[in-house]
Amino acid sequence: GIPHDLPSLLAKSLLAGAVAPSLLTAFPAPSAAAAGALGSPESPIVVIGSAGKTGKECVKRLAAAGYTVRATTRGESSLEKLGVSGGNVQLMAGIDVTKPETLEAALAGAGAVIFTSSASSKGGNALAVDCLGVENIARAAIAAKVPRLAVVSSVGVTRADSLAFKFTNIFGNVMDYKEQGEERLRAIYAGQDGLSYTVVRPGGLSNGKGVGITNLQISQGDTSYTEVDRVDVAEVTVASLFFSAAAGTTFEVYQRSGVKPIQDDLKKTMYAVSGAHTTDAPAKASDAVLSEASLPAYSAFFAGLKKDSDFAVTNGYKAQKPVA
Repeated sequence: GIPHDLPSLLAKSLLAGAVAPSLLTAFPAPSAAAAGALGSPESPIVVIGSAGKTGKECVKRLAAAGYTVRATTRGESSLEKLGVSGGNVQLMAGIDVTKPETLEAALAGAGAVIFTSSASSKGGNALAVDCLGVENIARAAIAAKVPRLAVVSSVGVTRADSLAFKFTNIFGNVMDYKEQGEERLRAIYAGQDGLSYTVVRPGGLSNGKGVGITNLQISQGDTSYTEVDRVDVAEVTVASLFFSAAAGTTFEVYQRSGVKPIQDDLKKTMYAVSGAHTTDAPAKASDAVLSEASLPAYSAFFAGLKKDSDFAVTNGYKAQKPVA
């Protein structure tokens, strides 16, 4: 769980220059039992879409680190099916992002929410889930005064001329609707005080063991990509909840090696927005952010991200099937 000596860990890291002072306010209280501490029983982290592949990995990462997780599913499920056990995981069925009336109970008292849902044959099409579902969860999170919402989207959503967009968009116009969902999210959060979001855009998804943060890279501008394992997407998404540097940002995440421009004409400007974000500080995926060893790594990884309000995050994208 959360280390009881967290203040001393943070103080040491701050003195060493590893953690910027602005990041410290994002961390939980010293004890997981303290009311309001992110991931405590009083302030659980909600995972929307826990039965999906990425959602399951988010639940596993949080549970393994000792956080209190509220794992929501649309249909009936079990902790065994999610691959977790233990009293820190609360399973809640009947939560459907296409039905806003089901979201209030799911988000009640939440310290943060991770949205991992996407279109499926049983759960709803891309319009209902990837666009309107994102809007629904954003409105519900604000109504519930949840401090942070993280939404897992996709690399390439603003690059309609890229192969990544064209190939994936064949499936129910999903890329177009994901991008429109992102825009609706940002519009809803505009002007909010104390409540924020993070949009995580993974590269090509794979299913394996992950490579860990030191072998990952994040960037902004939707200009580059390569593959990324769902384990790593979950780890980075979970970690983003704890850093103020990631609040109000949209970034792409993928493996550090083999990075390519998403379009040939972007080769020279792949990192023009805020650079290539990497870290060589020691860290393991199992560190789950809150350990003395991993603080410098995650601090370096997220440092310097530009807020969405500070650059053209949509790249002038024009919706192919505009949603009224």
